[in-house]
Amino acid sequence: MSDEEYYLKATNEVDNEEQIPAQWAKALALAEGDLAKAKYKYIQLRVDDLKKSEIIDSDTATDSINIPIAPNKVDADKPSKSDTIPVNIQSPERGFTWWQVWAWLGLTLGNLTLVPLFQEPGLASFALILIAGNSVLMIMILSFSKYAFLIATILSLNPILWVINGIYLKNRWNHPKINGGEVENFSEISKSAKGHQGTCQQCGAKITINYGDAYKTLCKQCV
Repeated sequence: MSDEEYYLKATNEVDNEEQIPAQWAKALALAEGDLAKAKYKYIQLRVDDLKKSEIIDSDTATDSINIPIAPNKVDADKPSKSDTIPVNIQSPERGFTWWQVWAWLGLTLGNLTLVPLFQEPGLASFALILIAGNSVLMIMILSFSKYAFLIATILSLNPILWVINGIYLKNRWNHPKINGGEVENFSEISKSAKGHQGTCQQCGAKITINYGDAYKTLCKQCV
């Protein structure tokens, strides 16, 4: 397998959220909680691991004697290690479609609803201030400012929007996209990485890998 195929396989694992738990935990630790950097760290770690695995497999195939063995009916019913689904410790990605739609609606229709105020005596200046303030607020929302989103929701004076946008914002409050690319609630990510099941890289025995032991992927007998 070529280097390009290794990188493609590792990238597909990240894109499909099928990372190897131990290596993903190690990548998170090396990236200090930065999810974007952790993805690149994981790809590099995974490629290195695939290369090592191919070398070991090739050496084993050279030294072994190929003797045909009848398949064991009992073993055939057992699921292989390749059939196991790796545990994904990454929080699910959340979209921002409504975020942008609501901002554009406020920037266009919201300002249009204020235009009739210019026809009222003495309200032209007030209408201009409202349009300017609303435009600034909506532009900040388009720049993914969670505080602007919160303020605009409150100022809408619409109880239905309070509920919809309140739940919507709550589910995305710690998302990196609205926090400058940083994960504020890294402690929750760390907790989710604790206690996941893995396998010993040497003998294949089942082990529990804690977040703090991200570098230890061997069982007690193989250490």
